[in-house]
Amino acid sequence: MSMFRDRIKELRRVQAKELVANEKNWREHDLRQQDAMLELLSEVGYADALVAYELPDGRLKLINGHMRAGLTPEHEVPVLVLDVSEQEADKLLATFDPISSFASTNKDKLKTLLDTLQVNNHDMRNALSQLAADTRNPNQSVKAIQRKQQAEQILEMELKPLEHYDYVIVMARSVMDWNRLVDVLHLEQRRKPESSHVGMCRAVDAKTILRLLDQKDGVGQEPPVVSTAKKKR
Repeated sequence: MSMFRDRIKELRRVQAKELVANEKNWREHDLRQQDAMLELLSEVGYADALVAYELPDGRLKLINGHMRAGLTPEHEVPVLVLDVSEQEADKLLATFDPISSFASTNKDKLKTLLDTLQVNNHDMRNALSQLAADTRNPNQSVKAIQRKQQAEQILEMELKPLEHYDYVIVMARSVMDWNRLVDVLHLEQRRKPESSHVGMCRAVDAKTILRLLDQKDGVGQEPPVVSTAKKKR
């Protein structure tokens, strides 16, 4: 007989918007993390259950999985229903992430794993790469690594405008917009010099965009004539 109690009552599939958000949830999820999660859900799908406990009125209150529930409110999602009290649920809520952060990193195994993956989301890709390379603090959280990467790292495949260039910056604020830009602008994957890391080329020559605009508007159309002559008074 096991000395540990099995507190899982059942695996239930519930529409995400019916789950009750936990007002004590202390995790905050910025747009970068949401985009990374949406990309993972798009590529792999739901591969892990949300965790909740049952309230007296029968509703399920979340302990873990708030971001996924918020990103997919209309989806039917897998939920592990626990037989725990509110106090036990609070303890689980407080310790899910901290216990995970206690793990140290075997950099050789992580590098081997990363070499087999194609991770398109650049924030997640950079965080994983930095995690594999960081020897000073193996217990650093992914968020801490992302903050460091944002402050210090300039990606080799990012646009590095020079002063004599005229340029326009296009910001994709969601993974869906970014994927559409990749498709429309025919962005290519590039391998960094002396590295197994593969990323997406993000610098696009103006002629490419102008050619696409010409194709959309119709090749050979004359541009509208704008008169600069002053009107007679």
